[in-house]
Amino acid sequence: MGAEVQVNDATGRNWAEGDATITGATVVAPVSEGMPAGAYEVLWKVVSADGHPISAAIPFTVLEGAPTPTPTATPTDEAAPTPSTTPVGGDADQATGSSTPTISAWPIALISAVVVVLLIALVVFLFVRRRRADQADTEA
Repeated sequence: MGAEVQVNDATGRNWAEGDATITGATVVAPVSEGMPAGAYEVLWKVVSADGHPISAAIPFTVLEGAPTPTPTATPTDEAAPTPSTTPVGGDADQATGSSTPTISAWPIALISAVVVVLLIALVVFLFVRRRRADQADTEA
């Protein structure tokens, strides 16, 4: 199994130097010293254990005065890559420019279901109470 990694800047210069190493599901490639601030893209390709190629492109930005980020990617099928980047020594929100937390869909669905059930129970309770009051008035 082999690995190919390129860390290209906006001009197409490859800042990766030396051979990439594979440890388990992690690929590491050294980069040249002195990467200037700017936009970069990591292009990686590995051959999986069953012999099919897996690859992706991971864009990232080096900020002025920021520590050098170390992109990491989860292995994916070549047809549907889903890479992620993780900066080293920095805040993930600062690296991606996002301050919105990710919210999973299942807690929202669970809360919505509980609210609906409580509303239905309230309607049934009020209906039964009113019916009993009406029956008590007619019997009196």
